[in-house]
Amino acid sequence: MSTLSRFRLLAVLPLVIAALGTLLFTSCKIPYGPYLTITTTEYSEAIAFSQDHTKLATATPDGTIQIWDTRTGDVLQELKGIHKQSINALVFSKDGNTLVSAASDNKAVIWNLKTKQNLALVHGMYDIGIIVNHPVFSPGEEFLATYQGSVGEIYVWDVASGAAQQPKRHDAGSEPIFSADGSSILFVDRADFKNDRLHYKVTLWNFSTNQEINFPKKTSTPMDSSDYGKYPLTVPTFSNDFSKIYIIEQGPTVKLQTWD
Repeated sequence: MSTLSRFRLLAVLPLVIAALGTLLFTSCKIPYGPYLTITTTEYSEAIAFSQDHTKLATATPDGTIQIWDTRTGDVLQELKGIHKQSINALVFSKDGNTLVSAASDNKAVIWNLKTKQNLALVHGMYDIGIIVNHPVFSPGEEFLATYQGSVGEIYVWDVASGAAQQPKRHDAGSEPIFSADGSSILFVDRADFKNDRLHYKVTLWNFSTNQEINFPKKTSTPMDSSDYGKYPLTVPTFSNDFSKIYIIEQGPTVKLQTWD
């Protein structure tokens, strides 16, 4: 190969490499592109994406919620006037048209983003300062469950009317998990600490009939009294086929407990 031919090859080689790189990048469909920086007026204490990721909800300490368009960064809606204290959790419905907020003012609110109406769910006759958190929809979204960890209460609400399903639970030690058919709630009771061990049980509660299944009690691995409270139990969960219940003890020794 002549010197001139070599120079010509070296001249076109970067173009060939670039073309091959572009072809490979396109065929692999590697996601790339710009990102948005969303700036709120105050720091956000809770955030949540809609399931299609087109909306982002943020909450500020004064109880104001903003709904953002994640594609443009524009504020779509501002929700305020109900919560008087900081918001602890936000959750969207599956279609993104309903948002639930839970706050430290003893309230959860169901916000209809299409009609711009709301339902305030007041949790008992408590003073402001009772924290409401962990709102969760039932699988069909007919019901909503909320949890007040400081008093161990679980409430179940009718999403359409905002009516509380009676009675509420007073003995819960974990946030609620709905069963597959949405008729029952799984939770751990408030554990007792005796003889250097945690003693607890898991309950499956049918909130419509107020009937329950109490699974056999479990005992944790030994721990010092100074460790009590440092190692909370994880939230119970169902297996994929709902035939088993699992919970993990986060103690000095991590332990998996199972119920059929």
